[in-house]
Amino acid sequence: MIVITSSQASKEYLNLLREKGIAYLISRGNEFHLTEPMEKLKSIFGIERISLQGGGLVNGTFANEKLIDKLSSVVIPFVDSSSSVPTTFETGSFFKHPISPLEFKLKEMQKIEPEGLWLFYQRK
Repeated sequence: MIVITSSQASKEYLNLLREKGIAYLISRGNEFHLTEPMEKLKSIFGIERISLQGGGLVNGTFANEKLIDKLSSVVIPFVDSSSSVPTTFETGSFFKHPISPLEFKLKEMQKIEPEGLWLFYQRK
């Protein structure tokens, strides 16, 4: 596990990570950005690809910095019309600008029994 945190993380939090033997990278500056920490994941740890399995805000943060190149989605016939259900990509008040649209092209599709679909997209 490698934690990416902002420069505003408390000393107590960073000490806790050290005590537990968890590696961490700090996003420098007043705003939280992922581009530099992702470059460090590659240069320091040799990590070239990650599987992003976050919630809407985490996914939105990566999308905002155009750090998503593939998208895998499972669709099932279930409807929840609640307005409190989170979306796949969300923005928060900490974003200075709305997420720029990312375009993807369908690369593969499989039926998942009994009623689902697995869709795999590649960024254009």
